[in-house]
Amino acid sequence: MMIRLAPESGDAHKFLGLSMERAGDYNGALQEFSRAITLEPKSAGTYYYDIGVVRADQKEWSAAIAAYLNAIQVGPTRWPFYNNLGIALGRMNRVDEAVAAFEKGKVLAASEPELCQSYGALLCNSGRYEAAVKEFRELLELVPERNMARPCLYRSLIRTGHPDEAQKVKEEYAAYSPDHTSW
Repeated sequence: MMIRLAPESGDAHKFLGLSMERAGDYNGALQEFSRAITLEPKSAGTYYYDIGVVRADQKEWSAAIAAYLNAIQVGPTRWPFYNNLGIALGRMNRVDEAVAAFEKGKVLAASEPELCQSYGALLCNSGRYEAAVKEFRELLELVPERNMARPCLYRSLIRTGHPDEAQKVKEEYAAYSPDHTSW
């Protein structure tokens, strides 16, 4: 309907692309996002981001990274672009580049829980346990109920020789769990 009302609107094509993505029509979604970029190149950051999301859903990490980099080129002040870039780079084991992407995102939104969680998980999963502890402590200070941070924090504390603090984190997990169980 939007396309008929505003066929030259990039956002109309974006929303059509999003609905196609949700329906599993990735090729159709990519075509609509590309059309949106053609129609509104100066506003294309979010359209490139959407392409990156589709490519990430398809586990086409190189294509996702390219799309997120294009998004950043157009809209360098959007923290989600750096968050998703960091995730995609991490999936390709390009850890140093992922860290750099997350750090740039944190300059824009240091207290954004999703960004902090993604960054902390990358650090934990890549064996950078000291840095992961710092990231997850900061996150839980901001959002104490963010329970998904605790398993990686626990593991990082164990790996850095802090078993007593790790046990406390495990107990906190149970306290914040809906059924008060631990992992």
